[in-house]
Amino acid sequence: MKAKLLFLALGAWALSSVAAVAQDVVKIGGLFGTTGPQANFGVPYSQGLQLAVNEINAAGGIKVGGKAYQVRLTLADTRSDPSQAVAEAQRMLADGVTAIFCCNVSAESIPVLQAALPPTVMLISPNAGMTRFLGQPGRELLFRFSNGEVGKQGSTALIVPYMIEKYQPKTAAIMVPSDETGQIYADSYKEVLEANGVKVVAIERFDYGTTDFTPQLTSVRRANPELLVAGFSDEVRGIFRQASELGIKAKFAGTVGVSGAAGEGQPEFVYAAWTRHLGPEQKDPKVIAYMQNLEKIGRLTSFSFWSVTQYDGMHMLAKAMEAAGTVTDMKAVSAKIRGTTYHGLVDWQIDHRGQARQNMEGIYVKGGKIVEIKPLIVPKE
Repeated sequence: MKAKLLFLALGAWALSSVAAVAQDVVKIGGLFGTTGPQANFGVPYSQGLQLAVNEINAAGGIKVGGKAYQVRLTLADTRSDPSQAVAEAQRMLADGVTAIFCCNVSAESIPVLQAALPPTVMLISPNAGMTRFLGQPGRELLFRFSNGEVGKQGSTALIVPYMIEKYQPKTAAIMVPSDETGQIYADSYKEVLEANGVKVVAIERFDYGTTDFTPQLTSVRRANPELLVAGFSDEVRGIFRQASELGIKAKFAGTVGVSGAAGEGQPEFVYAAWTRHLGPEQKDPKVIAYMQNLEKIGRLTSFSFWSVTQYDGMHMLAKAMEAAGTVTDMKAVSAKIRGTTYHGLVDWQIDHRGQARQNMEGIYVKGGKIVEIKPLIVPKE
């Protein structure tokens, strides 16, 4: 009988120990399209998130209540398919994730938000489509960790004056995708260009996957702008090449979200590094170290600047959990993020709705070489 009781006691102790170990883990989901047409976003997003988790765990984890919680990251490929994004989010929720970083584009993140997310799990998204949900009742755990396009603090207000500084145009045309985010870009760029004295003479839209932009560019050529602004991903690299082939004499600039690869072969090109420029021209030791560490996760490319939003976002989340003294009460964690500033690889301002705005860098390319990297600082509210 004593042996049986001892066995039962040891069994109970073993079970409680396993439970304790299981409790000392924070489960985080990363939901990005690492294959498919928008993989140029998803791959760096995943890499930045993975690097942050690696660093947090190597430093002893998230320290709360006398315990150190290791971060267990689950990454899933949406294949740039909204239905796949929802299915993967549901699998993550069934596994008990605390927060989900999602997704490449608004066409994926909005269905995840509306169809899959309970009110106890945080959603951290870089997508423009999230903006209209911020601050709504029941969306207290929703954050957009990526500067919004609109307003005096928006990314458009940062990059457009830089375009004008380099080119001095009087007229402009805009080309963006035919989706909700594209509409946000079209509206915001038109507003800021015209507020700065540049008349917008054409706005053209295109579908994802388009490779021949001749119809849109023919309309642009008729409008004869001095500046052609196109975005918001490197899918537009064909636009500038075809524009040159069609004899369009405009100067070229990429909206926020476009990398230098979109302007390859052009005599001049202006674009914004959404966070920091990640390339050999960079002089900041902190950014150089980041690039070296990121290359341990995967190859550094012209799209890698996207990784910083997830890298800084994960570190910000970990610090908020420590400040809140909990890894489970996400409302308390949320309260530690809203209305604060965070100094990561870039500087962030987070408003009370959950919009996190970050500094950027303006890049001017001439003769195929980067000749200027200019800080673009978000003004204080």
